[in-house]
Amino acid sequence: MASLVGKFVRIDEVTIGKTLLGFARALVEVEIDQKFPTRIMGLNSYNKQKDVKWFLYQHDVFLFGLLETRVKSQSKSRVADNVCSNWEFVTNIDYHHGGRIWLLWKANMVSVDILEMTAQYIHTKVKDKINGRCFYATFVYGFNKIEERVPLWNDLIRIQVQDLVLFWGISIMFYLKSYGAFFTWSYKQPSATRVFSRIDRALVNHCWLNDWGDFSAHFNPEGEFDHCPCLISAGVQRAVKKKYFKFFNMWCRAPEFFQIVQQQWDAQIYGITMFNASYKIMIDVQIQLHGDPYNCNLMDKEKQTRDTYHLLAVSKEEFLRQKSKKKQMHNKVLQKQNGAGVDCNDPEEILDAFVDYYQELLGSSSATIDVLKHIVDFGSKINSSSWVEMCRGPSEEEIKDTVFGISDEKSVGPDGYTSKFFKSCWDIIKHDICAAFSLFLHWIKWLDPWIFQRLLENVAELPAFSYHPLCKKLMLTHLMFADDLLLFSKGDVKSVTIFMEIFIVFSATTGLSISSEKSYIYE
Repeated sequence: MASLVGKFVRIDEVTIGKTLLGFARALVEVEIDQKFPTRIMGLNSYNKQKDVKWFLYQHDVFLFGLLETRVKSQSKSRVADNVCSNWEFVTNIDYHHGGRIWLLWKANMVSVDILEMTAQYIHTKVKDKINGRCFYATFVYGFNKIEERVPLWNDLIRIQVQDLVLFWGISIMFYLKSYGAFFTWSYKQPSATRVFSRIDRALVNHCWLNDWGDFSAHFNPEGEFDHCPCLISAGVQRAVKKKYFKFFNMWCRAPEFFQIVQQQWDAQIYGITMFNASYKIMIDVQIQLHGDPYNCNLMDKEKQTRDTYHLLAVSKEEFLRQKSKKKQMHNKVLQKQNGAGVDCNDPEEILDAFVDYYQELLGSSSATIDVLKHIVDFGSKINSSSWVEMCRGPSEEEIKDTVFGISDEKSVGPDGYTSKFFKSCWDIIKHDICAAFSLFLHWIKWLDPWIFQRLLENVAELPAFSYHPLCKKLMLTHLMFADDLLLFSKGDVKSVTIFMEIFIVFSATTGLSISSEKSYIYE
């Protein structure tokens, strides 16, 4: 840490012995006019928490180890909620005050049993809930000094013997083939003093490869961190459903956004793809730097791109906040019982089971009859001027007021575009939007509730109908709500039959049917 500030000179005995790390002291030589770093160490930085959250989402990770978090015990719940809300997690903070190792996992994807834990490793047994298979995984973060790592190696050898798998010197454990960055660590010092090292590894054994297929490790660019995140994936990937497009409001901040929308709208192309340019530039520079780690120009450029990336943190926060509202991307249905009572585990079978259920629930289209003339003539009527006013289409200003009254993060349809897109691009797209509104209102069936109301108003005039004893003074036969209907009558056969005949006429006229599963009769 001292090398981040200036040239290291000496350190006191208390700090060397690590007896009072909360009061660590080091003597450092600095320039009188230099700027001091403002980095927050470990995972305590909110920007770093967001970066980890983005990494987990981007790569669809379900089991993840975090090292050197430096998060204190009283802050671990808050940090975990920022990084991966609704995930399970454990830390070894009870074995080391710095919380050196965190282990996080999606409980709906895997189950994790903690078998052993020390200040230098967490040894686990992991079960995949999709295929039911298990494997052992040990997350290791060794101490700096060789003598401090001796207990670690002894424990790992003992663990491997217990699992009937030989270790290291007998050549059963070996490095997993890796791609990406060769150097996996850098302390982000100034260009003249920057140090690179390959200190991170992923190891497997033959038993694991035989059971799980061809694994590989990819070391991604480090971004804001000192270490490169390691992504381990199998040769046989999980089946991933197509991810549907969703518009992110941060895209409106890009200078070229309106020009792109205008070009695509004029060309009648209704989907655009953008990405966070600053993040991509920073990652590209870091990839180049890993290939040429002694290039001072690249080091300076990497620092500039990181500074630019920090300035756009507001946009990224807006993006993550909007994504966090879309909970369905974290919730996956792993099993569904079909109509025959058979449990389905295959994704396609689960999809078919849902479709069959709702087809049976909602029914299919059917032929309808014209509205009966005596139903139309019964009751009060509006005059011709009111009829014209009701039938006219909405004005452009009314449509605009409706669209602009919707929250920016709400989607007005299933195509993934939020209302922020429509507001920002209103001058470009308003004519097409207004035309779509008019077409929709032309086809909408607004007669359905009116027909039912007419039928129920006429029921009290029928001689065979009798009021409910508590509703006779009010002459109350029904109450209609937006999504519910209450009917009141005497509990005799004739009155109930009249209601049932009304349902039959309504169904024949509109094509809508009553759901018997959601209907109840009370005496």
